[in-house]
Amino acid sequence: MMGAQHFRVNLVAAVISSVGLIAFQLLSIKDALIFGSSLVFGTVFLSPDLDLLQSRSTSSWGGFRWIWLGYSRLFRHRYLSHVPIVGLGTRLLYLLVALCIAYFLGDLLYSGVLLFEAEGASPSILVHGLETAITDLYTLQRSAVKFLADNSKEVVTVLAAICCADLLHVGCDILASMRRKSSRKSN
Repeated sequence: MMGAQHFRVNLVAAVISSVGLIAFQLLSIKDALIFGSSLVFGTVFLSPDLDLLQSRSTSSWGGFRWIWLGYSRLFRHRYLSHVPIVGLGTRLLYLLVALCIAYFLGDLLYSGVLLFEAEGASPSILVHGLETAITDLYTLQRSAVKFLADNSKEVVTVLAAICCADLLHVGCDILASMRRKSSRKSN
């Protein structure tokens, strides 16, 4: 199935599921909207097709598509990245590691520049910058854990929706593959 078809299927699913969750009073309007928008987010930005360099999902990242270069080299298309839940876990973990590395390097560079301006060139700048970056990363981790704990219901809703986007994608791929096989047999 092509990226545009995945997007259409998941967009329809997002609308129907959000309306259904509200109509059957399974979620509040706010939580149903979080679910629907997270399903669309998962479809656009966290698709199993991030294992392809030339995919609609990779293109959605615009100038940041380079982040997924390593992922596409680690995972062959339609293998582990397309295993429900596991594939999503690999993408979320990969993104988390990439963001932590980017944050750490940015903080290290920023700390080093500030210290260089304040103290001039010295070998201790790198050591002090490294200490600051590690401390800031630890602080960020603690803040993230607190945020997740304080917003656990919303986090679970977001993860459930992204997981649904993943399952819909894989399910559509399986159905399209079965359809192609059956049409080949009939010819």
